[in-house]
Amino acid sequence: MRNRAACNPLMLSRLKRLSKAGGPPYGPMPSWENRPATRLHSFSGTSDLRLSRCMPNLLVASCKICFVAQFFRPVACSPMRKLRHTLEQSRAKVSQVSLTRRIQALLTIIASIVIVGAPHRTLAAPKASPLSEIIKQGRASINRGQPEHALNDARKAIEIYGNSAEAYFLLGRAQQDIGLKTEALLSYSKAIDLDPRSASAYSNRGLVKGSLGDMKGAIRDFDKAIEVNKGFAAAYLNRGVAAGAMGNSRAALADFNSAIKANPKYTDAYQNRGIAKELIGDIKGACGDWKTAASMGSTEARKWYTKQCSSTF
Repeated sequence: MRNRAACNPLMLSRLKRLSKAGGPPYGPMPSWENRPATRLHSFSGTSDLRLSRCMPNLLVASCKICFVAQFFRPVACSPMRKLRHTLEQSRAKVSQVSLTRRIQALLTIIASIVIVGAPHRTLAAPKASPLSEIIKQGRASINRGQPEHALNDARKAIEIYGNSAEAYFLLGRAQQDIGLKTEALLSYSKAIDLDPRSASAYSNRGLVKGSLGDMKGAIRDFDKAIEVNKGFAAAYLNRGVAAGAMGNSRAALADFNSAIKANPKYTDAYQNRGIAKELIGDIKGACGDWKTAASMGSTEARKWYTKQCSSTF
């Protein structure tokens, strides 16, 4: 009976007075967990304007009572039914709008991934050339008489691969050919630090030291190169030249013999051995070595032979 009279005008007046006095609006609140009107728990604490026809200025508890009463008196609370229908439509629209916005946001994220990702693939760094290829190009430049190109190749190899004995050796060789002797000395020293078994680095550093006037330092480097590689003909030749420059012609002759033994077709070794023999007074032996060197293509040895040997022998 209490619910049936919820929308009675007299009962509403009583509810108003009780509400203003601060007392319970209509006795203890019943439990609505198993009622169809449980959806009304989502309402806010304030009453909608459309509620005023049935229960103006009442608390939320009074609204629930009135909504329950509509199952008994649907005519009295018809505005409530319209309000619920309107709210359900609004919720459906809100859900649809929310879903649409979420789909649009997701599509925006996917589009941004595609747009941002495409340039990343396009701007990927090209694969660097292998170290061996760069060194090969540098050596070819040296052989063509283009040490500047070899210098660029060496610097490129060091920039990409860091501490590489081969790269520093190529750098030293390019600097040596250009005439940067002090820089070449440092580059060869770096190559030796990275590879203490590099006979070529010792030999070439010895040549640079010799060109700077440090003959003793040059001979020490040639000794080290021969220690690493007993059959290194160029190291024997270079050590012989350094010994001859210091006035030790017999030591030079011994090294030239060793160079020819390591490489019987070593034209420069025959040519320089002829000079060493000439310095110790063996003109006949010198002419024989120069003749051999001339037959191997040495124009300089041919001139010496023609000038000093053709009329004598």
